[in-house]
Amino acid sequence: MNKLLSGLLITIVSISAYTNAFAATAEAKLTYKSALEHADAEYKINTNKCNSLASNAKDVCIEEAVLARTTLKAQANADYENTPKARATAISDVADAQYAVDKEKCNTKVGNDKDVCMKQAKATNVTSIANAKATNKVTNARGEAAQSTNDADYQVEIEKCDGFAGPSKAACIASAQTKYGK
Repeated sequence: MNKLLSGLLITIVSISAYTNAFAATAEAKLTYKSALEHADAEYKINTNKCNSLASNAKDVCIEEAVLARTTLKAQANADYENTPKARATAISDVADAQYAVDKEKCNTKVGNDKDVCMKQAKATNVTSIANAKATNKVTNARGEAAQSTNDADYQVEIEKCDGFAGPSKAACIASAQTKYGK
C-alpha cells in the first residue's frame, strides 16, 4: 500500500511539474506574441503620424517608426529565446535600424558635412554590431569555463568516492552526481 501511495504521489508531482513547465512555456509564448502585436500596433500609430510631414522629415519619421518597431520586436525575441545569441542578434537588428535613421538624417546635409555624417553613422553601426558579437563570445566563453569547472569539480568528488566501498561508495557517487547535475 505504501509503495502504491508513494508511486501515486511521484506520478502526481511529475504531472504537476510537467503542467507547470508547459504553462510557463505557454505563458511565455503568449507574452511574446503580445509583444509582437504591440510592436506592430505602435508602428502603425507612428507611421500615421508621419503622414502629415513632407520630404526628408517624413522619411526620418518613418525610419524612426521602423526603429521603434525593430527595438520592441528584438527585445521581445531576446526575452523569449533568452540566449546570448538572441541578445546579440537583437542588438545588431536595432543597430541596423538606427543606422537607417542616422543615414536618413544625413540626407539633409551636403558636401563634406554629409560625408562626415554618413561615416559617423556607419562607424556607430559597426561598433554596435562588433560589441554585440564580442559580448556573445564572452558570454559563451564564460559558460564553457563554468561547465569545465563543474566537470573538474565532479571528477574530484568521484575520486574522493574511490576511498569508500559498497553502499557508502554508491551513496558518495550519487551525492556527487546530484551536486554536479550528472
